[in-house]
Formats: sequence, structure tokens, C-alpha cells
Amino acid sequence: MDKGPDQDTRDDPDGLVEVIAENDSDDLYAPPEQVPEKTVRRPVDEVPDNSPDDLDLDSLDDAVETVRSLLADRYDDVSDIIRPPLIDAVPGDDLKPGSAYDFTPMVCAWIYRLIAPSDGYSVVSWEDLADRLDENDELAANLGFDGDTPSEKTLRTQWQTRIRPGFRDHVRYMAAECAVKAEEYELETAEDIRDNLIAEHRPDEPEVDPIGEMEQGIKEDAYSIQAEIIRDVCSYDRDDSSEWESHLFTDAAAHMCRRNEYAEQGIERMGKDYGLIEEHEDGSEEWNVFTQQTFRRTVRNVERTKIDGYYDDDDDAYGARWLPPHDLVDPAIVTGDLRDALEESWTIDPHNPDGETATWHLRTEEAIERQIEWLRDEEQGVIDEDDTFNLRIDYTTHNYSKHSSTDSDAPVGVHKQTHLETGYAWKELQGTIKINGRAFIIASLSYTPQNDQFQGVRYILDRARELVNIDTVMADAEFVDTKICRYIRQCGCDYAIRKGATDTVKDTVEGFEGRADWDSNWTLMSSGRRKTHNTTLVGLEKDFKSVPDHKKKDDEEDEPDTTLDDFGDDEDDGLDDQQLTLKQIAEESHQDEEEIDYFCIITSKSVDRAGIDPDENPIGHDPEGSAWGIGRLYRDRWGVETAFRDKKGTFAAKTRSRDPGYRRFLWMMENLLYNGWVMLNTAVADQSPDRDDDEIVVKQATYLDELDRRVLSGLSLDLEFPDVEFG
Repeated sequence: MDKGPDQDTRDDPDGLVEVIAENDSDDLYAPPEQVPEKTVRRPVDEVPDNSPDDLDLDSLDDAVETVRSLLADRYDDVSDIIRPPLIDAVPGDDLKPGSAYDFTPMVCAWIYRLIAPSDGYSVVSWEDLADRLDENDELAANLGFDGDTPSEKTLRTQWQTRIRPGFRDHVRYMAAECAVKAEEYELETAEDIRDNLIAEHRPDEPEVDPIGEMEQGIKEDAYSIQAEIIRDVCSYDRDDSSEWESHLFTDAAAHMCRRNEYAEQGIERMGKDYGLIEEHEDGSEEWNVFTQQTFRRTVRNVERTKIDGYYDDDDDAYGARWLPPHDLVDPAIVTGDLRDALEESWTIDPHNPDGETATWHLRTEEAIERQIEWLRDEEQGVIDEDDTFNLRIDYTTHNYSKHSSTDSDAPVGVHKQTHLETGYAWKELQGTIKINGRAFIIASLSYTPQNDQFQGVRYILDRARELVNIDTVMADAEFVDTKICRYIRQCGCDYAIRKGATDTVKDTVEGFEGRADWDSNWTLMSSGRRKTHNTTLVGLEKDFKSVPDHKKKDDEEDEPDTTLDDFGDDEDDGLDDQQLTLKQIAEESHQDEEEIDYFCIITSKSVDRAGIDPDENPIGHDPEGSAWGIGRLYRDRWGVETAFRDKKGTFAAKTRSRDPGYRRFLWMMENLLYNGWVMLNTAVADQSPDRDDDEIVVKQATYLDELDRRVLSGLSLDLEFPDVEFG
């Protein structure tokens, strides 16, 4: 067997290192079966009181507490309890004795990393550890360093290569012992260290936690399939002569989305994690990684036309070039507006998306299909073949940043949005379903000004129906159109769409009475060949606050959220307050009310009664066929806004790029990352008897950290982030 680098056989005259390396024992001088289990004692406040009732130990307890307090006064932070002279190691544990840094202080630094306070994680990052040692001379001295301290790369790589896997486990054990002492002396430690590091080595714990093991298995499977999907869809078709491997671009994208960063910051963070960016003592950096311009160009080129057979000035050198997006259109042959032609060239035909600019769109839909297949798999069983879902269709906008140094027209692919500061925005058309209370993106379309709304909605519905059973389509008022309503019904689905206060709506609701009313023979009119469509118009009394929050004074109490009188406040008249009819509501609750402001919805569902307001007391009430039931159904659509906020606020990388292809790539990443988080939580909550169906099992930040380390191909999966429970 080859010895580790610089291994000096004089330290191992009996060849013990070689023997132990073969069996990877935790102890160099004993067979594995003779090594006792490494356990630490419980923190003091967890130790049960088993003293006999007739034995008075109060005075002894007081003395022990006094001693503990005196000892605690000697320690300021966790580094004070890590004692370099007492590190339990033997020469054979160090596979690189010729290192510039002594073995003992390096071990102390690794212990400190596991137990010291960190920014919301269970371990200190390598970068932060290096910074603390460099900036805090007292900390470095406590851990045994004399002057120079190791860099981030040295700390990380020596943890992976300088010691055996068995000794890495032993370091965790020594850290757990220090953690117990730190807890005892009330020192600040890493977050959840008692449930994580200490629990790993605590005695008297049940050996098997069936539910915990089951949940962890589901998490592992969910992380693995999501990491596979991202690696599969993020391929770039780069030339063989390229200097950089394609997986580095995928890793940079993962960093950007995880940190909500721009390309430059994401690439820099990834480069430092990989050791591709060296920091010199004078503060300068040496970049051995691609620039943000290279990254963006690589992503953009996936959706551009590649011209084969292109030769540069050297006839012996074969190459290829990519056509910029504007070169896809020849101005000399455009008969209409050039801008329209440019936008048309970048528009995805939702029913024939196999064009040069549809690659990221197609990969997004392929990945979503794989996510649904995983949820439908027998092992997960989250989605059954007979399950039906309601489809929520809506636009989501993305910021458009107009460069202040230019006065050019808006770029290809953006929409006018007068309410925004720039006056423009990028748009996606998305369809979402709810799985166990969570919004899941089932279909997505990069929506440019040249897209036709009906064709876009039709595509979203068709795509959703390919993957799951759809019952009702819900949308905002901007989707009210006879063609859309007709097509939804043609597919065998129902719809519930908000209807704005047009003149015809106002004329109809003038005849409405009570808090909820409807017209089952209402005609929707639109322009075009299909001008009319018979439907049901439902009117529900609006909820509102008499004083908006932003205008409310600090000492002003909340006003009632609604003008509705509570059921049951009047004298007991023998009526069942859960089954009031429309006539009873009008007579009992609104005899002297002012004119009601109605929120209107058009629906294809049958309505034959008012029903019960969902905000009141719907217990025992069947909302099917009622006006308030339609309101309850439509109100569920608003959950999509939460999904959009989560997606933009947590899972989206930042960019000012004007290139539609690059933006479609980033939208794909944020959609898939968000869906993966929903997929993981849904699967665990669905199968675990200890979880509510809509419970958040894994937080978004934790999910992104764990997924990041699985996607990043250059980092060890067991070292960079906590390898404990992820929930």
C-alpha cells in the first residue's frame, strides 16, 4: 500500500500505519472489535436525578455548582476549552508530518470549526474559519498556532487528505466532548449543537428511530433526484477546445441561485470554494476561473444558432461561431417592423417549441416532468393516478434594469409596465397546482410581447393535463376571454376567473341582494370570432380594512377586516346559523345596510345557493354548488402569490442581462430549485406520521445549502456542510 505524502517510516517502525489503514480502525493500536464505543456524557441539565429520596444531597449540589461557577469564570469562549496539549492523537494519525503547520493546532482548528458559533449553520465555514484565525491573534494562540495561520484551502484540503476517515470521526468525538463542557460553562456554541454533534455521541439513546430513519431516507432520495435533474438539464454543448469543463458553469449557477447573487459574486464564491481563486498576502486575487462574461456567453449560446464549418484565419484550426440574437434576423428582408421581427425570432411557439430559442424552455418542462414522476413513484406515493388538482394560471414579472448610460429602446422580450419605475418588465406565464397545501409549478412559458395569450394559456393547460388530472382552472381578471373559457370547458375542466367591474357587471350586480348572489344566465362578451359565452356570474361582498395599514397611526387599533356581521350575534331565532339561505341573510343581517360592494367571479360550476362565508364558520357545510363555495375556491388561488414571492426572494439569481436566452436559463434554475424544495417537504410530510400535510420540514436555506453541496462536483459531500439531520 502507498503511504500518504511525505510519510516517514521512522515514525512507524512496526508498520502499524499500514495495518490500520487497511481496516480503517478508529484506534491505531487495537483491533476494531476492541475499540470501545465513543460516547460523551449528557449535559448537566439532561441528567435525571436518581438519588434516593432519603438522601439529602442539596449541600453537595450547592458545592458542585460553586465549583462549576468558578471554573466557568475561567472561560470566555469555546476556544478556551480546546486544550492543544490534550489532543488525543498518535504519530500515525498524521499522514503528512512534513506539513508547514503542526498537526495539533490543525486538529484544534477543526474542533473549533465544529463547535464555535456560526451564522445560522451547525459548522463554521472554511472561509470564516481562516478569517477568524488570521484576524484574531488570541484565538490562533489558544489553538496552538505560532504566528502564521493556514489559509482556507489548507484547512479544507488537509481535513480531507492529511488524516484518515477514522480520525475524522475521532475529531468529531473530541469536539462533542468539548461541546458538552462548553454547554456546562454556558458558552455560546454552534446552533443546535446539542441535537446534532452531542447527540451523535450521547449514551442511552435509542439505537433505532424508525420515523426519523424513514424521513431521512426520503430526504436523501429527494436531494439526489433533484441534484441529478439539475446536472442533467444544465449542459452547454461547448466546443471541445474550451478551457473550462461544463460542470463548472452548472456549479456557478447553483451558487448564484443559492445566494441570490449576480454572476460575478456567484462565480467568485464558487472559485474560492474550489481553490480556483488564490488570495495573496497583499490582498490581490489570482483568478484561475472563467469570468462572468464567459459564463453568460456560454449560457446564451445554448439558445443561439451554431454555424458549423466555420474556419478562422488559420486554415488548420477548426472552430465554430455563434450567431448573436440580432443576426437571426436579416434587416434587408424584413417587410414589417424590425423590432417585431426580432421579438418574433425569440418568441417560443408554445405548440411547436422546437426552435433554436426554445432549449431552456424544453429542459424546464422535461425537468418538471421528472419531478412529478418522482412524486408519483410508488415509493413516495404523494400523487395517485386518480388525484385531481386545480390549476392556477398567472403572470409573474421580473425586474428590468435599464442601463443608465444608454438611451436605447427597451430590449427584445420585455413588456410595458407603467406602474414600475423602469416602465418595463420581463414576464413568465406559469401554471401551478397545490400538492398538500404547497404551490408547485407544473408548467412555465417565457412570455414575450409577441406571444398570444390564448395560445399561452392553452399550452399551460395542455401541459398540466399531460402530467396530472385538472379539475378547475383559476385565473385573475386579465384572463377573462371567451376563447379561454370555451377551451377550458372543451377540455372537460371547470373555471373560476375573477371578473372586473365592467359596465355589464355593474348593471348585473345592481340587482344582487345580500352578501352573496349570482346570475346563472350571464353572457360574457369578447372580440373575435367567438364573441359570446354563457356563464355564471357570482358576486360576493368584499372584505376590506377601513384604514389601510400604511396610513394607520402607531396607536390606532386594527379596524375590523370586514363589514360582515357575525352570524349568531342577533337574538336567537331558532335558525341554524351554518345553513342560512340567501333570503335569511338578506332579511336578518342587512336590512339597513348600505349598498354592498361585490367581488365578482365568473364560473362554469353550477351555483344554486349562497352557502356560508368561508371566513365565518364553515364546519359541516358543503361548499359545492354554493356562491361562497366558489369564493372559497377562488381565494385558494392567492396561494400562488406566496410561491412567486418565495421563488424570487430565495431561489432566484440576480441579473441585469438583456438577453432572453440567459434569462430563460435563470428562470429555469429558480423554478426547478423552488419545485425541488416543495417536492422534498411534500414527500416527507405526506409519509411521516409525525408531520402535518402542509408542514415545513426543511427550511429553504437548509435545502439550498444541502442541494448546493450535492450539485457542486468539486466538494466532498461529507465535509463542507453539516452531515446531520437536515430538518
